[in-house]
Amino acid sequence: RAACSGECFGVLTSMIVAAKALPYLSMLNLVKCQVDLLDKNSFICIAPPELLTATEDLVWPGDSEHWMNTFFEDVRPEHLAELPELERQLGRKVEVFDEQKADRIIDFLLTANARSESETLYVNCTAGVSRSGALASFAAEIFEIDRKQFKQENPRIMPNGLVLYLLRERFHLRNNSGKAGRAVAQQRVSAN
Repeated sequence: RAACSGECFGVLTSMIVAAKALPYLSMLNLVKCQVDLLDKNSFICIAPPELLTATEDLVWPGDSEHWMNTFFEDVRPEHLAELPELERQLGRKVEVFDEQKADRIIDFLLTANARSESETLYVNCTAGVSRSGALASFAAEIFEIDRKQFKQENPRIMPNGLVLYLLRERFHLRNNSGKAGRAVAQQRVSAN
């Protein structure tokens, strides 16, 4: 897979210097035991609301300048055709990653990158592999994080192709890349 150069995404200066995909329990440990990191870095938590409730020993951070909570399920492109049947079997709507979620994440990332101090982006989902892997990979691309460093810090990720595609697509549309940008984004999803 070809790495994206700065011309591809148009980000010139990066204050996000690392992106790490974590499982939920690792993020929970971070919140409990490394509180000093919370206002020096950026965090995106992909978890259902019931996991984000306060307990006696923990107050889970709410949305803020450094923290974003969101939720969508690990739906991949090959699952989309089966979604109606899956929802019928589950008896509920499946929360799918969509353009609005992509835009909200991009806004958060660009705001984080605009700060004056360098920082790390921590992203979690249940296992720290697919959904968080896609967000961390996207951040690594747009902020030109060293690929070797990124792979060393995220050896287990297998980015969700739908999430990665939509993030790239929405980012390119914002930057008026038009058809060429969408073709590059589609080519990258295919390479994953």
